[in-house]
Amino acid sequence: MTATCTLSSFNWTLNAVSQDPCTVASSLLGVCDGGTYDIQSLPDQSHYLGPSIDGANPCQCNTVSYSLISACAACQNRTYEQWSLWRVNCASVDIGGFPDPIPEGTHVPGWAYLDVTKTQDTFDINQAKQNANATESTFVPQPTSTTASPVTSSPAATSTQESHSNRDKVVGGSVAGGVVGLMAVVGLVGIWTYRRRQRHKARRDEETASESKDKDDVEEVSGLPTLRVS
Repeated sequence: MTATCTLSSFNWTLNAVSQDPCTVASSLLGVCDGGTYDIQSLPDQSHYLGPSIDGANPCQCNTVSYSLISACAACQNRTYEQWSLWRVNCASVDIGGFPDPIPEGTHVPGWAYLDVTKTQDTFDINQAKQNANATESTFVPQPTSTTASPVTSSPAATSTQESHSNRDKVVGGSVAGGVVGLMAVVGLVGIWTYRRRQRHKARRDEETASESKDKDDVEEVSGLPTLRVS
């Protein structure tokens, strides 16, 4: 017989869609067992055992499933074992989380995520009840992968062409500027040479005029009367 809660005092364990912890635990354990997992109701003086060595899987080896199954036992007025005994055959465990996606239509109550390692290694009914209104976890659709559209390279090519064009303009401007500068230098050199020749010519004219004057002076001196001493 499939397990269900029989004690009304555990109605606080029901989730927003009126699923009891036995139903929620069965849904989570089914993720690793082909989608279905039947949790049987407990006979008197019995409790649920943790996973066997061969049957241990991630869906069982976590504190969320442990808390739900413990609550399932408690709401049937049965006992439940400690977490350290439940997990003894697990190679690895998840504390405070469920390792796989939650099945669609299942609401995992917030109290199931409490860390049982901080409550004396066991499911604490009182603390769970205090968190009865904690946020529930539900199915989250997995995003579908999409193929990115190829990016055209035309804009890049245009930018390259524009870059070449701008570079040609810069080079052309530089060449033109260089020619103008060279012409200016040649002009300055020509002006300087012309002025230098003019100054040299003027200096020679002055020297020629000076020599002519000195000659005239000599001739005038030679024409003066002389005094001869006998």
